[in-house]
Amino acid sequence: MNFLPTIHGKTKVGFFFIAILLLLLTSNAVAENTVDQLFQRVQILLNMPQPRLKIHIQIYQDQEELSEVYEMITGKPTKMPAFYLKKTNTIYLQKEKLSTGILAHEMAHAIISHYPGVYPDREITESLCQYIDKEISMRGF
Repeated sequence: MNFLPTIHGKTKVGFFFIAILLLLLTSNAVAENTVDQLFQRVQILLNMPQPRLKIHIQIYQDQEELSEVYEMITGKPTKMPAFYLKKTNTIYLQKEKLSTGILAHEMAHAIISHYPGVYPDREITESLCQYIDKEISMRGF
């Protein structure tokens, strides 16, 4: 499995309406394989294969918790619904706005930031990640 999920706050599986959250909370091989398939699909779409890349995923209850974590790590406020930080090698998400597209978008940030010899500027990176979000959201994986 390429992901090490951490869930913060109260977690009742029945409360989660988004399939990807269920996948992150489940430790069975089918769920792990599905999240890995999304990660592999993003790598294929970006043409940046990295079979050994592993990242962490942390999920928070709401925007307030996510914003607190961002500010604690960076010293800056944010209203982003999700983000990836290379220095912690972690995707940070919040349950209220979680979608497969958002997770794929953040996976793209992780993949791009670890790809050897590729250092696109912020605007190009964000454009690529938005493309991944739309592609996965519209066509699935």
